[in-house]
Amino acid sequence: MILNNKNTIYCCLCAFISFSTYANNMALFGSMNTNITEASQAFASRSKEQGSSIENTTKLGLRGEEAITENTHLLYKVSFKVYNATQSGDTTPVKASSTYLGIRNPLLGTLLIGRNNTVFKSTATNMDIFNSTDASLSHLVAGQTRSPDSINYYSALIDSTFTLNSTYLMAASQDTQSQLNTHNRFAFSANIGDPHLHSHAYYSSLSYNQGISHIDAIRWIGQIKSKNLTFSELAQYTQSEICTEKNMAGNSYVISLSDTLGKLQFNAEYGEDTSGLGDYFEHATGGSDTDRSTFSNIHVNQLTLGARYQLSPSTELYCLDVLYRGHYQNINDQETNKLVTLTNDNIVSIGIDYHF
Repeated sequence: MILNNKNTIYCCLCAFISFSTYANNMALFGSMNTNITEASQAFASRSKEQGSSIENTTKLGLRGEEAITENTHLLYKVSFKVYNATQSGDTTPVKASSTYLGIRNPLLGTLLIGRNNTVFKSTATNMDIFNSTDASLSHLVAGQTRSPDSINYYSALIDSTFTLNSTYLMAASQDTQSQLNTHNRFAFSANIGDPHLHSHAYYSSLSYNQGISHIDAIRWIGQIKSKNLTFSELAQYTQSEICTEKNMAGNSYVISLSDTLGKLQFNAEYGEDTSGLGDYFEHATGGSDTDRSTFSNIHVNQLTLGARYQLSPSTELYCLDVLYRGHYQNINDQETNKLVTLTNDNIVSIGIDYHF
């Protein structure tokens, strides 16, 4: 199996190199993230290991565009991830990432077909200041999904500040097994400002997700930047569509603050969740096979402090300390009023992040 995985990576690299010979405006891109982690529990770390571990994620891909008319361009992207040090003994360390083909027109907008972040997830991309770490937003909040078989539309800018975006899943991803509802799965977002906080010092988004990743959710995000300070806020209501989670629904609230001083950036984030639909609560209560339909009075919170130092335009050093805590009730317990307290999960990481 290891040999097969190596062959897969080798074939992908050869295909990338060969294809680039015939295509213009193509760029090879990727990233390597390696860190040493100490986790008090095995619930939220990427390695899912208690104690000390090395976590490593590599992403590699090709992207580019070709003009097909004066104002219309063909867009393409192919990428995959390799979790080599993170998943010791895993038989599938190579996993698909964003892969799509699409078109872009300055008046009509952009249409992408394939595997990509849903527009619901994309609203939080730039406020997730600990993205791709053990303190990623997805540990607390549901809906951070990259969906295959999807059609994603992004409108052109309206009055230089406003956009309307949508995601629709094709029939192959309209899985209704173990679902409470069988309606179509889609997401929609309305955004104002600049999510990167470059052209505008503010950003706000209202989005809705129906059925994708087996949840119905509505999300609001607001961000504002003043000099070296960036403040972000997320509020979300989420309800599960899975039969074994039929009573799980609740609110999520996250605030974060970033302070940039030259090459050094300090980050802080605090979040609370009462839905129990984030990754941390799932792993802390037995994983995806656990019947959580009898759970109630769920409360999870997350506190993260961290810093990043820009060694070069492509390389960062970072460190973080995150603490997860929570409790819930299970009506099947003999003592129905007794709270089940989750064991605190404290994770400390020091790492390096390289992009090319």
